[in-house]
Amino acid sequence: MVVSLYKLAVVFCLLPALASVAAAQGSGMMGSGYQDHQGSGMMGSWTWTPTPTGNQGSQSSGMMGWGTSIPTLPGYQGHELAANMIVPQFVVGDHYTTSMVLFNMGNMAQMPWLTPQTLQLTGKIYFYHQDGTPLQVSINGASVDSQYSFTLAASTSVSVDMTAPGSDTSGWALIDVDDNDSSPWGMMNGYPMMRANRIMATVYYTYKEGGQLVSRAGVIPSVYDMQRYLTSLTPVQVQSRINTGLAIVNTSAQAATVHLTLKNANGQTVGARQLILPAGNQIARFIDEAQLFGGAFTGPFRGFVEIDTLSEGVVAMGLLTTGGIMTPIPTQHYGPVSMMSW
Repeated sequence: MVVSLYKLAVVFCLLPALASVAAAQGSGMMGSGYQDHQGSGMMGSWTWTPTPTGNQGSQSSGMMGWGTSIPTLPGYQGHELAANMIVPQFVVGDHYTTSMVLFNMGNMAQMPWLTPQTLQLTGKIYFYHQDGTPLQVSINGASVDSQYSFTLAASTSVSVDMTAPGSDTSGWALIDVDDNDSSPWGMMNGYPMMRANRIMATVYYTYKEGGQLVSRAGVIPSVYDMQRYLTSLTPVQVQSRINTGLAIVNTSAQAATVHLTLKNANGQTVGARQLILPAGNQIARFIDEAQLFGGAFTGPFRGFVEIDTLSEGVVAMGLLTTGGIMTPIPTQHYGPVSMMSW
C-alpha cells in the first residue's frame, strides 16, 4: 500500500468522530473527574483528591491517576511519548502536501491564575520515513529539515506546510510539546493540562493530479495515553471501488510485536497475521494486499480488524478509499478491561 496509498488521496486518523469532509477527532479524553468526583473510562477508574499542595490523583485501576504530573515514557530516539501527539500517516511528494495547524489552548481570560510567560508553549515536530530515518521536508517553502521548532503565545496559532520534490513519500510524525517539568496549567476533562493537552493540532492532506486539486481532508492527531493503545478496532469494507487501508506505527524505542485479526460482520475470524515492527517503523497497506490479508477472502467483504499488542508506543489508524478519494475511519483504542467495582 506504500505506493498505492499515494495514488489515491491520503488522510489518516487517529481517532474517533469524523467531521466535515474527513476531519476526525484524535484521542478522546477517556474519563473525567475532579476533586471528589470519580471519572471512569476504558482505562479504569480514578479519583482526584484535593491536597494542601494541589490535586493528587489516586489510581484504583488503569494508568489514569496522574496527579499533578504525567508519567514518562521514553520513545523512539529518546523523545518523550506519554501525552504527546502522534501522526501515524504523513505523506509528501509531487502529488501531496501535508499541512499542520497548531493552536495554543492557553487563555488568559479563563486562566487568570497564570502569567503570559507561563502560558507560552514551545516544542518540536519530528518527521520520519517508514523505516524510522529522518524525513527531510521543506517547511513553509524554506530550507529543508527533518524537524520544526515552534513557539506559541497564549491563544495563538501557526500554520506549517510541508512539501518535498520527487516521488510521494510516506512516514509518520511526532509533535513533542515541552513542559519543562512545570506544574499543570489546570485541569481539563479530568486531565492535568500538560504537554499535548495544552495544544490543539490539525493535520491536512492535499492531493493534486496534474497540478489540479483532487481532494483535501483534515484529521486530529492522537494524544498518546499509556496503556490505551494496546488494542485498536477499525471497520473494514472491500467492494468494487471501495477499499480499506491500515497504517500502524511503532513510536517506541524497542521492536514491537503486533497481532492482526480480521473478522467478518458476524465476528468470525477470517484471517490472522503477526507483524514485527522495529523501533520507529511504520507500515501502510491495503487490507487485501499480501502483507496483510491478501487471499483471506474473495468478493465483497465487511467486518473489522483488531490490532493487539503488549508493547507501548504502537498506534494504528484506518483509511477508506472510495473512487480514489481516501478518508480516515474512526478507530477505537482501549487498554486492559476489568470488571467494574461499586
